[in-house]
Formats: sequence, structure tokens, C-alpha cells
Amino acid sequence: MQDQRPRCDPNEPMKKQALIPIALLALVALGVVIARMQPSADQNAVDYRQALMFVINDQMQPLSLMHGGQLPYDPALVRKHATDLATLASMIPEAFARDTRAARKLNTAALAYVWTDHSDFVKSAARLQQDAEALNGAAQDDNQAQIQSALGTLSAECARCHRQFRAN
Repeated sequence: MQDQRPRCDPNEPMKKQALIPIALLALVALGVVIARMQPSADQNAVDYRQALMFVINDQMQPLSLMHGGQLPYDPALVRKHATDLATLASMIPEAFARDTRAARKLNTAALAYVWTDHSDFVKSAARLQQDAEALNGAAQDDNQAQIQSALGTLSAECARCHRQFRAN
């Protein structure tokens, strides 16, 4: 009867030892790839401010539609969006605190003036916040005339800031 035991290759321990550095090298390479896939601090800053502006726009839409007569006036909806806008507007200076002008390959509409004329940008953001707070006050009082006026003022400040500090 023949011996049916599996035969051992005398070089097997050497082969296993040779695989260890290869496996470690593969892990290091994988780590480098994963690290490069992480967004940079500049990309995170752009993502944050774009998300903030998206939400601000989202909060303005129903108010603008009511202001223009395309939606019926809804005092509860006006109060909710006005409250949210007052909070969101206060976040704008922080969202633009990081100067990303020198970063490469960022998809941003922010013009260099945001940082070269940062004091004017901050003043514009402060005016927007004041306008949003005025809208919120009018909304809490359900004063439709003041709401209409405050929406006009707020929209005009948004447009002015975009003309000065935003591309397209």
C-alpha cells in the first residue's frame, strides 16, 4: 500500500515568508490609494459652503414663489423658512473662512474677491443676516406688508452679493 499522506514541499516555509513582504507592500499601497481618495481640507470647505448655499436657496424658493404670487400665502410656512434662513445666514462667514484660491481642481463659483476683499464680503453677509432676521421678525408677527418688504430686501442683497462674489 502506498503512503497517501500529502507531500510537503521543503521550500514551503520560504514561500510563505516571501509572501509576507508582498502582502505588507500591498497593504501600504492600498493605504496610499485610500488616503488620496480622501477629500482635501479645501475640498471639504467648498463642499460645506456649497451645501450651505444650496440649503439657503432651498429655504428661499417657497418664499420667493409666495412673494411673486405663484404660491398662496401660508403664514406657518413663511415662519418656518424665515426662522431657518435667519439661522443659515449666520453661518455664511464661517463657511467662507478658508481661502481656497490656491487649491487646484476645485469646482467652485466663489470668486477671488471673497478673500481679496474679505471685509466687504463679511459686511455683505452681515447685511444678509440682518435682512433674514428682519424677515423672521415680520414672519413671527405675521405682518404681510413687512414680509413682502423684507423678502424684497433679502433677495436684493442675495443678488448683489452673487454679482460681486460669485461666478456665473
